[in-house]
Amino acid sequence: GVVRPVDCGREPVKPVLVEWWDAHSATDQWCPVDDIDTERRVIRTLGWLIRRDRDHLFVAQSWDKETGCVDAVLKIPRPNVMSCRPPGPRTWWGRFG
Repeated sequence: GVVRPVDCGREPVKPVLVEWWDAHSATDQWCPVDDIDTERRVIRTLGWLIRRDRDHLFVAQSWDKETGCVDAVLKIPRPNVMSCRPPGPRTWWGRFG
């Protein structure tokens, strides 16, 4: 599919908080099948939504407004996305907030 820029008015990108299910290792050694981790791993990604297509969200860690360049772009499969919303005052900022 064609990847298109996100239309956010004046800005070509917007800040987002994406919660999504990650693929992760279910074992760290040989083990019985009944001992395999079956829990979902929920990841919270805070960044700049720069593009989307029918299969993925493209979230950049950094965006240079002057040049329009981005860095560290994560391509998240849409079926794994639980939510995608603007970060708000209740966003957990860890040790920085």
